[in-house]
Amino acid sequence: MKNKLLIFACALVICTAVLLLNIADMPEFQRNEFASGETASFISDKKGKININTASAEELTALYGIGEVNAEKIIEYRKYNGKIIAAEELEAIDGIGHSVIERNRDIITF
Repeated sequence: MKNKLLIFACALVICTAVLLLNIADMPEFQRNEFASGETASFISDKKGKININTASAEELTALYGIGEVNAEKIIEYRKYNGKIIAAEELEAIDGIGHSVIERNRDIITF
């Protein structure tokens, strides 16, 4: 009986490990590494980029130079002005300047 229980436990551990490895290989669960060297674990779009128009505040804070306050400003901007269509439009938001946009340009989408 002990042997059967031990075999079952080992099989369960192996199946769990295989499942977790397969999930980790899915693009929407991969860690994104940014030009700044920072990484963020979150579900992003299929291209591995953060969609400025659909990202949550938490996702937006993964961007370089975007803290909680600026993330909320982006969400408010979207709410009152509609869909953001270009990175330069973010400069209209107080606290987000040209350098922040340039550092994030390759990892954002609209």
